[in-house]
Amino acid sequence: MGWKCAPQVMGLVRGEPKQGQKHRANIRKIAMEAGYERASKSDTLDKSRSSKNHYDGYRSGSQFAAAMEQEASKYRVKVNGKTKDKKPVVREKGLPHNAVIGWAVIYNPPAEVCAAWTDEDYQKFYADCRECMAEIEPRLFRRDNIRMSAEHFDEGIPPDENSGVIDRHLHDLGVSKDADGRYCGNLIDAKLLIKINERFPALMRERGWDMDDLDRTDFERAKTDKEYASERNAKRRQSGLSVNKHLGKKAREMAEDAAELVKQADALKAQTEADAAARQQQLDLTAQQQETTRKEQETIAQQQEDTQKKQDGRDKGQRRLMNAIYDLYQRLNGGELVAFPTYTEGIKMFKSALDTFVERTTTEAQTKVQEAAAAEFQKKEDALEAQKSVLDELEQLRDKLQSSTDTDASRKRFMEAHTLKDGRTLEDVYQASIQQKRERDDAFLRRASDLTDEYDRLHQGVEQQEKQ
Repeated sequence: MGWKCAPQVMGLVRGEPKQGQKHRANIRKIAMEAGYERASKSDTLDKSRSSKNHYDGYRSGSQFAAAMEQEASKYRVKVNGKTKDKKPVVREKGLPHNAVIGWAVIYNPPAEVCAAWTDEDYQKFYADCRECMAEIEPRLFRRDNIRMSAEHFDEGIPPDENSGVIDRHLHDLGVSKDADGRYCGNLIDAKLLIKINERFPALMRERGWDMDDLDRTDFERAKTDKEYASERNAKRRQSGLSVNKHLGKKAREMAEDAAELVKQADALKAQTEADAAARQQQLDLTAQQQETTRKEQETIAQQQEDTQKKQDGRDKGQRRLMNAIYDLYQRLNGGELVAFPTYTEGIKMFKSALDTFVERTTTEAQTKVQEAAAAEFQKKEDALEAQKSVLDELEQLRDKLQSSTDTDASRKRFMEAHTLKDGRTLEDVYQASIQQKRERDDAFLRRASDLTDEYDRLHQGVEQQEKQ
């Protein structure tokens, strides 16, 4: 899809155009607007950029207008007339004050189209525009009629600070004379503008510019179609705005577009911030969940570690117990090496061996106690053999005691009254004998109790290990 660009043509007159004069403008105002004076009321004018403007011919619009007005005032044309007595006469006639003495054309390509143009692109565009206009109406727009050109950089879209692109357009101002030097400004009328709109886009396309055809009025249809005529009149009034008003309208439209873009940007920013806040909230929640999960994992890991430690401790305890059981079993089994098929089998074998050991140990302990008691008795019996006389005397005393009706106190006084050679009394010997017997009995009982406790302790340990 191409783009549209219509040359804006205006006829220039001295002073203000009369009411009803169409496509006319004050030459001084138009020239001073184009010249370095920049006497423009455009809303988009930025005089801080005016130093970038380029001028050919006149730089001052005021000087251009003065020169054009002076040239028009001196212009004379010979016309045939008659005197009062009807005699032919040739007179010199000047231009009417409201005659079109010049023209102005603006070539303003769309900013969005030429955003990437180079300076060479602009210069070719201007040159092609001039050639096309000269081909459409050479009496007005031929090259030697151009008296002033101004390329403006200070109006329209502000420059792009990033890309360096700036809005540019060209003003051509010239004299309205044909090749014979006669003023022909009356050629600038509605028909010429229609002709320009019809031919200009096609001629520019021949020169490589992707232009679309321009909109134009079908005057024959407008004569009979009132609705169409009203619509076209409204459109002409709109398109007939002055250059300043057109640029102002364009600037306002751009400002509205910019405001809409700002509004959209603000909405996008708000949405982005809301999305960012939501994402941050989600990230915070995720981080919290991850922290909770991490703590739970640490707790589980600690529990597993504790469980493993307990298991390791239990395994070590079982190994120590098995080693103790194995060692005890060897001892119980006379040192014979035996392999346990399983832990349970080893416990069973140990229990059986332990029961046998306890039974044997108890019997052996009793036997040993009895043997020790017998040996001790034999030692004492041997010791007392030398005191046979004492024993005899004791026997006699026993007999006497059995037949005696005295109390134990009497017996004690009696035995304490008889003393042996070593200085001990009979009572001392008697009590010592009784004490030795008691000690032997107590020692035997304590040994039996210790063995029974050891058996119970080992038995309980085995049962606890089996439960775990």
